[in-house]
Amino acid sequence: MMSLTRRVTMLLLAGLLLVSAGTGGALAQQDSPTPDDEVRIVDHEITISDATITISDAILSGSGTSDTQIDHRKYTVEEATLEFNGVHVTVQGTEYVFCDITVNVDNVGLVLENVKVN
Repeated sequence: MMSLTRRVTMLLLAGLLLVSAGTGGALAQQDSPTPDDEVRIVDHEITISDATITISDAILSGSGTSDTQIDHRKYTVEEATLEFNGVHVTVQGTEYVFCDITVNVDNVGLVLENVKVN
């Protein structure tokens, strides 16, 4: 079973990827014709370093997560590499497809305050 820290980190990184896709339309590459409601983000390397990310007053949910209330907790990812290939996320009717994405994380802090996981 995946630990809470790893689940929260994965949710956070998925959110960061969506933000990157939303603000950088040039990231989308069309390898083949796709429907208008699909955006493909292909073959990118993202580095996140020397940062602190705070999530407060939030509810995080997903399949397989247990009910947990976090009042205040800090985590630090000293060094990690995540690779995504074929991740599909749908936001407001638009499907984002992440293929061949590498995320390097170096010295990134995560602070959770008043967060509910269910």
